[in-house]
Amino acid sequence: TNGWIGSQWLNEQSYIFMNDGDGSSFTEQAIEIGIDNHGLGRGAILFDHDNDGDLDLAFVSADIRFTLFRNDASEKNTNRWVRLTLDTSESPSNAPDGVGAELIFTTGETTRHRWMQANSGYLSQGPIEVHAGLGAAPMIDQLEIRWANGAVRVIEDLPVDAQYRFVPCDGDMNGDH
Repeated sequence: TNGWIGSQWLNEQSYIFMNDGDGSSFTEQAIEIGIDNHGLGRGAILFDHDNDGDLDLAFVSADIRFTLFRNDASEKNTNRWVRLTLDTSESPSNAPDGVGAELIFTTGETTRHRWMQANSGYLSQGPIEVHAGLGAAPMIDQLEIRWANGAVRVIEDLPVDAQYRFVPCDGDMNGDH
């Protein structure tokens, strides 16, 4: 999202770049998918507003009111998802909210890597969580959490289309979590 009074970005359309699926290219599709936002952009947040498994998009602008674009893709397809938060409140050796942890999802022959980050969007802050699309996978065969302090936790056979909160196992001497 862009925009600055008296500049080339006045009333500029916000952009949405969709992954082409080849791992290296993206195509701008804002208008095609119904994102028609021309405000003086001051913030953009990607998050699951209605807790239905697909990500919604909100814009904050200097000249128009807060705008929420609700994504209803979960009603139209069979893509699976998972949303994870990490609770490190009892673990002084880890960053707050698990920031810096790497999460590795394995579903069948596919492996996806995500990182817990505290940055969400331009001049914005959404939830500190990892939201991962899983295609048509019926289950996460393995989730590996590599905590920022070097500890590793592995969870197997995790159901999809769900939300989970994990805590680190800093004192786990026998490896059973």
